[in-house]
Amino acid sequence: MALEDDFKIFKKCCPSLFNNGREVKVFKQFECPISILEANVKEYVVDEYESAELLILRLFDAGIKAPRVISELSGININMVKKLLASEVYSYGHISSETEELTEAGKRTLAENNSSKKVFQYALYDVKRNLQVESLTGTIIKPEAEIFPLKMKIYNEKFDPNFFPKGSVVVDDEFSNEINRNLQYYVDHDYLKDGNTIESIGDFISREVRYRKAYFVYMDGFSYPFIALPYRKEVNNRYVNAIEPTAIAFSDSKYVKDAQDDESYLIRNDSKFFYIAQYLAAFADL
Repeated sequence: MALEDDFKIFKKCCPSLFNNGREVKVFKQFECPISILEANVKEYVVDEYESAELLILRLFDAGIKAPRVISELSGININMVKKLLASEVYSYGHISSETEELTEAGKRTLAENNSSKKVFQYALYDVKRNLQVESLTGTIIKPEAEIFPLKMKIYNEKFDPNFFPKGSVVVDDEFSNEINRNLQYYVDHDYLKDGNTIESIGDFISREVRYRKAYFVYMDGFSYPFIALPYRKEVNNRYVNAIEPTAIAFSDSKYVKDAQDDESYLIRNDSKFFYIAQYLAAFADL
């Protein structure tokens, strides 16, 4: 996709940024470092495993992974299929979020479940939740904008990225609030089963850094540039291309105060943008 086409997508997704004839001064594609973060979460879990979930897991294991195809073959509503698939990844851990293949737990579940009886379990679990962090501003990527790590690039002698991560992720109150916001997204969208309650968030471990396509953006009148990520966004039960900021600086939040309902901007402290602001001139000259 040409940069000009990408810009049109960005402008369509973020109309409030262009209010009053405001223009983009810099819009450049680059490879952005993404930290794969593992959070230890204590979570009360109510498990209810039943025949519909088992059927979906069997179809997935057979290589039928598209929700729409699973829905057509099983007769299960497509929205329910999406919720159940998400549960297989984020609640049960039966499907790996990295490889899109069954985990050992998933394989064992298929091997040991030969009936449609429901199994209930209510317990406090130590659960590991994988999160992705845009490393240049230290901003957690919203769940719907994540991509599988295997689709990202790894730094090696054949790949020379524009940026290296700015350093270790600082877990302050702002960062913790973002994590809670993302975990709440999983609850609200039934990625965690009904009845689950997040009790507490423990340690964070940065497992690795990979790189994905992103855009360095600087708007006319803004104090700071920001990073925008492309992803496939669900709109009216279909997926469309989207390009949206991971976050914008507090000083520039006044420009999006009249944002439409379908626009969502995470506002962060100006200090989070000091690092990328150093590279504004370099990107402007590219």
